[in-house]
Amino acid sequence: MEKSELLKRRFCELAERASGDGYKTHTYFLRVDELALLEELAHEKKANPQTSKIGEATYFAYGGNAEAERKVLFFLPDFLSAEDEQQSEENGETFSCLHIEGKKAAYAENLDHRDYLGALMSLGYEREQFGDILVAGGRCGGVDGSFFIRTLKPHHSKSSNENVQNPLISVSKYGGKDPTSK
Repeated sequence: MEKSELLKRRFCELAERASGDGYKTHTYFLRVDELALLEELAHEKKANPQTSKIGEATYFAYGGNAEAERKVLFFLPDFLSAEDEQQSEENGETFSCLHIEGKKAAYAENLDHRDYLGALMSLGYEREQFGDILVAGGRCGGVDGSFFIRTLKPHHSKSSNENVQNPLISVSKYGGKDPTSK
């Protein structure tokens, strides 16, 4: 079976679990092409994009800000509101923003997206465990699931050969702006 078919089945399974068992479920971070599978589900009459429903569950995608490329797909039971849940996500319920910069900014190398991605991947994490990585002027901001952040913080002290600091910051602190800006 193709990966896209498995992912569509996973969407339906998570929606059924949300509506049947009465609790919020979600995917890992999805790429744009994976999110487009919702349209295929609509063509198969399994999803309704106008009402944002799969079966009885409401869904919404969120990735830390409005422009996020990688997003988590949330499935909600009928008694939860998508607007309220998105607001709680913006306040850091599932997401945190990891802000990384060199410990001595004056001596820090200009690291790029590949350096940060490589550092995270070398720790054994899969790409779908963290969202967009935004890099500007040697600083990096990435939106991550809080389950991932808790395990990352003590370990990530180097990117490339550069010592870095990485405080956790609530996604709402940036108000949907680029987390690499101060």
